[in-house]
Amino acid sequence: MEADIILTNGTVITMNTEREVLPEGAVVIQGDKIIAVGPSAELAGQYQAQETVDCSGQAVIPGLINAHTHVPMSLLRGLADDLRLDVWLYG
Repeated sequence: MEADIILTNGTVITMNTEREVLPEGAVVIQGDKIIAVGPSAELAGQYQAQETVDCSGQAVIPGLINAHTHVPMSLLRGLADDLRLDVWLYG
């Protein structure tokens, strides 16, 4: 089968009901969807990808969404884009 990207050899922290951790795991991506998660050796034989990323030594958390926000800061968005962070914070 074909895929756009395969992330291989990472420590995959799954979001399944068992909360499995796959020390040599892979995540297969087609378009904007994760189509497979499993052991790297198994998925590498099943999928041909346009891009393969070696994630050795990295944690891969498929499906994690960064929902961190500072609501009051949305009112100031873009206000000081031309300033360095320290100048904006401290004047």
